[in-house]
Amino acid sequence: MKKVFAVTLAIIMIFALAACGGGSAPAATPAPTPEPTPAPAAPQEIEGEFFPGLKDEDIPEDLLRKAGRVVSAEKVASNEAGFNYEVFIVLADAPMHFYSILSDHYNVRANSSELPLEEDQERNYHFDWGDIILSNKELLINEGEIHIHAFIK
Repeated sequence: MKKVFAVTLAIIMIFALAACGGGSAPAATPAPTPEPTPAPAAPQEIEGEFFPGLKDEDIPEDLLRKAGRVVSAEKVASNEAGFNYEVFIVLADAPMHFYSILSDHYNVRANSSELPLEEDQERNYHFDWGDIILSNKELLINEGEIHIHAFIK
């Protein structure tokens, strides 16, 4: 009985293999996949320890304060007389109280400052190495961002 069963199973397997084998019909050729379009070349990433996008040596110590996420940080040559370059930093997702902490941090370190009481006006800080303009608090309230613009001598 075992032998008959084994032979029957072997014959069924042979027919199954024959049915699955390649026939004489031509195989369907897959449609060519379109070439992916190359992504635009990304600007060279500078990985600073503090602000990705800025070399650490380009950041005066007074600027070393952040909370939330760095959206962008870049350094450009300055067109302003008396300054060599400018730094633009955008922070997002910062807690609301961080604006006051940042403003106080700059104010304590600055030689002089212009601090309007109105929340819709920028704050200006003057240092030996240059100046900082801190965006108004309404930008953080309405758009969730803090913009820092520094002029470096």
